[in-house]
Amino acid sequence: MGMFLLVGVVDPPFTHLAMSLVLAIFGLADLLRAGQLPPVSRPLSRFLAPFVDGRDLKGPVVVSHFFLLVGGAVGGWFSVAAASADPSAVATKARELAFLAGVVCVGLGDSAASLVGRRVGKTKWGWAGGKSLEGSMAFMGAVGMGLTVARWWLGKLSGVGAEWGGVVWTKIWVAAAGAAMLEAVVTGGNDNVVVPVGMWVVVRGLGL
Repeated sequence: MGMFLLVGVVDPPFTHLAMSLVLAIFGLADLLRAGQLPPVSRPLSRFLAPFVDGRDLKGPVVVSHFFLLVGGAVGGWFSVAAASADPSAVATKARELAFLAGVVCVGLGDSAASLVGRRVGKTKWGWAGGKSLEGSMAFMGAVGMGLTVARWWLGKLSGVGAEWGGVVWTKIWVAAAGAAMLEAVVTGGNDNVVVPVGMWVVVRGLGL
């Protein structure tokens, strides 16, 4: 989160490019690993072993790190793409709260939900998936605080100062609650990608 606040919103196009290059490097590395090409395949397999979960056992590709990267980067990719109609001003137009939607969801919300849900999550939602009300509340709190800090920082960065008031606070917590409910509902797909995309749409739709 700090990295994106300091570097990402200062130069969104560069961050867009960097995340795209990292995704390409991930793809190449996993191609070498899955192809059993010596001498790099075995060290790569050992390195990725601690991060493998059930989804990675369904095929030859270790997808967890791809989903985390895409989830964190999708807000930046979408914001830069939305601002690309004016190439001369893309660096400033892409500097929006939605740019950080994926980072807030994956870096803060998902981590808080996992930590709280596993330790104290006893009240389960009424559908399959095993997610808890306590984890969803932690997700909402972390995302709400992340959006607040990010919006404050964007105001400082612009030198104007972000507008604050009851309407803004309501929008922030509506966005956080919406993302938490989406994270709780998404059990058949990958929430590390679906939730950041939904968050980006909601934040831009609310005009934050």
